[in-house]
Order: sequence, then C-alpha cells, then structure tokens
Amino acid sequence: MKWLGPTQKDMMDVKKQEIEVNREEKSVLSLSFMKPYTNDSGDYTCTAIYDNSEKLKALVSVIFYRDITWDDCPQAQALVLGQEGYIKCKVTGNPTPNVEWYKNGKPLSEDRYKSNSEGIRIARVEEIDKGLYKIRATVKQTGALGQRNITVDIYVPPMIRDLPDTTEALEGESVILHCSADGYPSPDYSWLNREYKNMSKEPGYDVDKDKGTLTILKVEKEDRGKYTCVAKNPAGEDRKMTTLMVISKPNIVMLENVTVQVSKTAVLECHVTGDPVPEITIRKEGAVIQNDERRKVETYKEGENIITKMTIYATRRSDDGLYYCKAFNRGGYAERVGHITVEFPPDLSVTTLTNVKTWKDNPVNLTCLADAIPNATISWWLRNNEIRKQNNSAFYTILSTVAISKLLVKPSLTLPGGRDVYGTYKCKAENMYGTDEIDIVLKEASIPGPIQKILFDKITATTIVFSIVSPIEDGEMPIKTYLMEYKEDQNTRNDVYYKEWSEGLSYVVENLKPRTSYLFRFSAKNAVGIGAWSTWLSKKMPKESVPDKPLLIQSGGNMSFYSLHYEIRCIIPADNGKHILFFELKYFKVRRNVNSWIRDDEIKKTEINYPEWRSCRFNIRGLEPNSYYKVELRAKNEIGYSESSKIVFNTGTGNDMDEKEYTKQARISTTTIIIIVILLILLICVLLDLVGYFRYHWGVLYYFRSMCKKPVKKKNTSATKNTDFKK
Repeated sequence: MKWLGPTQKDMMDVKKQEIEVNREEKSVLSLSFMKPYTNDSGDYTCTAIYDNSEKLKALVSVIFYRDITWDDCPQAQALVLGQEGYIKCKVTGNPTPNVEWYKNGKPLSEDRYKSNSEGIRIARVEEIDKGLYKIRATVKQTGALGQRNITVDIYVPPMIRDLPDTTEALEGESVILHCSADGYPSPDYSWLNREYKNMSKEPGYDVDKDKGTLTILKVEKEDRGKYTCVAKNPAGEDRKMTTLMVISKPNIVMLENVTVQVSKTAVLECHVTGDPVPEITIRKEGAVIQNDERRKVETYKEGENIITKMTIYATRRSDDGLYYCKAFNRGGYAERVGHITVEFPPDLSVTTLTNVKTWKDNPVNLTCLADAIPNATISWWLRNNEIRKQNNSAFYTILSTVAISKLLVKPSLTLPGGRDVYGTYKCKAENMYGTDEIDIVLKEASIPGPIQKILFDKITATTIVFSIVSPIEDGEMPIKTYLMEYKEDQNTRNDVYYKEWSEGLSYVVENLKPRTSYLFRFSAKNAVGIGAWSTWLSKKMPKESVPDKPLLIQSGGNMSFYSLHYEIRCIIPADNGKHILFFELKYFKVRRNVNSWIRDDEIKKTEINYPEWRSCRFNIRGLEPNSYYKVELRAKNEIGYSESSKIVFNTGTGNDMDEKEYTKQARISTTTIIIIVILLILLICVLLDLVGYFRYHWGVLYYFRSMCKKPVKKKNTSATKNTDFKK
C-alpha cells in the first residue's frame, strides 16, 4: 500500500516533517498532515495490490483552507509628490479573498488608482492622494472578512531655494553659510567642500543638520572656494553650490619715519596687504596728498605687498609733521601714522619779546626761542662778551631747556656794576645746519613823569568828573592807575582822602560837601611806582540844587514787546546835595501830528517813593494794544524838581499773559539761570581739579587718593603774604 500525492509522487518520498505516512494495521496506511498549507491541497490516491495480482486504488480530494493574511501592509505609508507611487498591501488566503479599496470612506476611482495583487499603483502622485485608505478582504466560501486602515502621507523632495551664489567672509573672523530648502518632511542638511569632504567631520567647522548652516569658526585664506549644500529627506535630495570669497582686511605692515634736511628729497613708503587690493591714501592735516610740482604719489605691487610711495622734492619746513596712511577695502580699513622730520638751521624769529624793561632790584627774564631741528645750542652775549653760567652769577642766571633759553637779569643799585646790566643783548643759536642771532634790548624803567593837565569836566554840588591828560614820560612802563589826594581847603585837621582809578575809566569823585572848597592833586602810577604829584588845585563846590535830569534807557527801542504794559528803566541822577525824595512819573496816550506828538488822552501821574525807586525800574500797566504813549520822568528833592526826561513808545499788538503768570515765568527764568551758572561753576571746578590731579598732583582728587594710599606727613611751609601799599 502507498499514498500518491497530487503530482503522483509517493508521499513516502516527500521529505516534509509536517506530512507523515504511517501503517496503523496490516491493512491500514494513514496519511497525516501535521501542519497543512494551502498548497498541500489536491487529489491524493491510495493504491494497493490485492492477492499479489489485483490493483486497487482510491481517490481522496483534500482541500486546506487558509484564513485572510496581510503581507507587507504598513499602516503608515508615504508617497512622493510628482512621482509614480504604490500603496502596498498584499492580501492572501485560500480561497483567494476578494479585495476592495476605499479612501475617506468612498470606493477608489479605477481611472486614477490601479489595483493589483500587491496593492495600488498611482501613475503620478498629487496632494489629493493624501488621506486615510481602507482595504477590505472577503472570502465568500468561508465567510471570512478582514480590513486594514492605511494612512498615506505625501512627501515632497527637497529643493534648495535660499543659497547665495557667493558669500564674503572676513579673514580671521567667523562666518555662517546659510542653506534653506523646501521639502516634506523637513530635510536634513550636510555640507561638502571642494574636495567633497563632509564638513561635519572636519575640525574648525560646525554643521547644523537641522538649520542647514555651516559655520567656519575662524576663516583662513585656504577656506576660499566652492561648497556644496546637500538637503535630503525620505523623498530625495537636492544639491547646490556656493562660492566662499575670503576678504583680508587691510594691514599696514610698514610705515617708517623719515628724517630729511630741508630742501632735500623725502620718500615715505606705506606697505599694505589685503584682498581685494586695498585703496591707499596718504593724508596730512586731514587733506589727501595729491600729485603736484613738488609731491608725487604712486602705488605699485611688490610680492604680496601693495606699496604707496610719496616723494617730496625740495622739502620745506611746512612738510614736517604727521602723515596718515589709510588703506581700505570691503573688509574694512587700517590706518597708521608716520612722521617726516624736516631738519633745518635755527630760526629765532619766533622770539617776539625783544624790548624788555625792568628797574632797581627787580629781576627780569630775557627769553630766547630757537626753532630748529635738531635742537640748537643757545648762548647769550652783551657788548661782545659771552655770558656763561659760571660767571657773573650775581647779575645773571641762565635757565635753558629744549629750544628755550632764559637769561635772568638781576639789576642792583647797591652792587658795583649793578646798572651795567642794561643794554642790547645778543642771543645766538647754532646747530649742524647753521646759526641765527637776535637782539633783545633791556631798558631801565622809571616812575612816570608828572601829569600834564587836569580838567574839571562836570561839577555838581557833590560830584566832580575829571579828565586827565597823561604824563609825557611814562617811565618806559604803561600807566596802571591814577591817584588823587584831596582835602577840604579850610580843614585845620589836615584830613586827606585818597582815590585811585584804573587807567581809561571814568574819573569821578562823589560825596563832596556843597559850598565847600577842596584841594586836589594827582599822580600817575606804573609798575615801578608812583610818579611825581601835581600841584594842589583848588575848586569850590556849588550850592545845593535840584537833582540832575534822569537818564531813560530804552533797551528795546521805542517798541514794547507787550501790548498792555511797559517797563521804564533809568539811571539815578545826582541829587546835587539834597536827597531825592521821590520820582514823578507821567504818561499819556499820544498821536502823531506831522512832526510832533499830540496828547490824545488824560494824563496819568504817580509818585514813586524811596526805596521803590532805588532800582530805577518802573512798570506802567493798563495800556492799550498798538498805541503810542509818552512818558515823562523827573526827580524831586527839597529844593525842587529836576528837568524831565521824555520818551515815546509803541505798545505791541498781541495779548499779554496774566501778570501772575508773567511774574512766575520771570521767576522761573531767573531760577533756571542761577542753576545753570552754578552747574557751570561746578563743571569748571571739576575740570580744574582733574587737570591738577594729572598734571600737577594736587587738588581734591589727589588729596583723597593720597589719604587712601598712605598717611601724608605735613610739612611746615612758610608763605610770604603780599599786601597792597596803603598810604
């Protein structure tokens, strides 16, 4: 007995562990399927030979069913926009299941979606293909039913859209190359250099795969060249190149100082590196040097250096100074200063004080200024004899610094030869290029001569105004002040009063007694001393009288800034022996009639008593806008009224502010001015203290610094107090 399979192959020869052929009894042969598969289905034949001659056989049809199976059917799948796409889902079973596809609950269109045993094919993927798909499988014979949901996303291949063709970077600094691409999902970025090396693995470079940036931490010249940005996602990749241009900031590698003799040729060279080639200028005192008949500027390249050479022919002293070489390109600029020193023989024309005066026992400095490069040696001569430091120390002291020599001359009335120091001194200066000399005349000054003439310009009951005609001889020194002694002619006590005026001021004496005779004498005073006194002059003061006429001041002309009020200002007149009791102020409206003014309103009058009139400023209020007013002001003492001062003014056309507001604003304005003045004084004090701190080591700051640093020992110092002469 034996079993034959669907292919008529003896099942005993089938090497499958899942199929067993066993003889149960002598006449029973079993065929067992331990783990059947659908492909094991078919017709199986049992054959036997009976009595060694008769062939027997029996046919058994075996069908194995297999449930619905889902192969290669991910629940989340993605298609690439614009390309052919497949939604994969292989459904198997026995019997073969019937498959139906749905999208968003609706059957798929057979025009767009082609179904096969492996899934669905889409000829060209579009955004509308995104969504939720459902595949349903049924087996009519077994009644089996199964379904799967598949979420389909649409991927977009990367497309680099933001990458400049070129990027400029500054040598020595960092730079970031930006690359941006469209695509879904968001692409990852990588960068390749011109040798296609992955820059994320190179030292000194940083790649942000999410943001698409390539950072070069310190740009070098070797970094110039092409770089490739690669944007990649599951839908594909895109590549684009950019060029990195490395800019080297200008660097001035050499600018040497030059020393040249006057009238010779000077050459100043400025050596610069940089890429792109920098533009180079040479400036002096802010002006760019241009080619002219004496100066030539040329630029050329020598190796890696760009050299700008300035040649100055027939140099002058004015060519001496600082020269600024400035180089600039797109990366920035560099500037360096060089100096051309023009050497020349001494020039003493800068010595301006060539006439000097002094007097008895009054030392004086004769100063000689020598402009020379190199510095000149200065010597002093008097009457063809050189004055040396070691000689004549009783009369001379030489104090010399660079380019300056001071000869301290000490005249004397007691030492022999003490007056021989007056005369013409010769200052001589010498260096390697030549000499120069200048005469400085020292004259002996004396007290002024007598005053030529005294004039009594104006006399009131209590005041005299003088005019003084200067002395013919001023003693070689300018007149500083004029002195006057005066006394009452009949005063037996011989009381003498003094008055001193600076030269050029108004010479006035006040508070004299009316109807009293006075004696006056005058003298001129210069730095040497007081000159000879004039003879006594007698003058009797007139009797008391009415005050002088007040003087009205119109600071703004005859036009008022205000429409409703006007301020009268005046100078208080002399009272002429009797105190002023009050001022009488009259004002009234007027109108013009040909060449005169006619009163056009009633007269308003007011008396201003002491102390209100001390300021001599009176406010007239209650006026009408755009009107003419006449003002008359006179002073009154016991004797009577002075002559009236008169003015006409025109009020403004606008509206005045309220009086309280006016006063308030005036007060605010005055307060503001006071605050500003105080702040200015404080600022000046601070500046002076800073100058004292840094230059002279004194002042408040220096004091506190010293106190914080270490205790300061006090030294006993003696001071000589100078007092003015009082007779």
